[in-house]
Amino acid sequence: MVIRRKGGNWLDLILMVQLMICFSLLLSPASAYAEIYKWVDEKGSIHFTEDPSTIPEKYRENIQRRSLEEDRTLEKSKSSKPLLFEFTIKTEYLGLKYIVGHMVNNTNSLIRSADMEVNCYDENGVQIESVTVFSRNLEPGVKSEFRRIIDRRTKNLKVMKLSYY
Repeated sequence: MVIRRKGGNWLDLILMVQLMICFSLLLSPASAYAEIYKWVDEKGSIHFTEDPSTIPEKYRENIQRRSLEEDRTLEKSKSSKPLLFEFTIKTEYLGLKYIVGHMVNNTNSLIRSADMEVNCYDENGVQIESVTVFSRNLEPGVKSEFRRIIDRRTKNLKVMKLSYY
């Protein structure tokens, strides 16, 4: 003889929903802290990097520094930068423009997904589009290169969000 309590299916459903919420919160990507440095070379190409030591000495006095909002749940120190990146705008064949760059995993563990949301602006500072560049399964110490077509009118870029997990 099997005894079933009334409402057991609802309790099981509620428990399952609670577990799904907990797992989704644990697996959601966390925002990373980053300071981004912008500089322009003698050809007028705009470069962005997270590591100021990669900027040639003659351009260091004219760099612009920007910060992304730090996710307070991570409480990372500013000296610990788990994800380094550098990128620039390139114009190539037929006038196509690209964001070209790379990301480097600066930790001792695998970064499954790294996403960078970038806004593109024209010469008047009007936002043209927002694009995302990404890297998947980035091993420790490995450089992952990316290339993303952007609007031809783009003159400036601004990183809006950097996330990884």
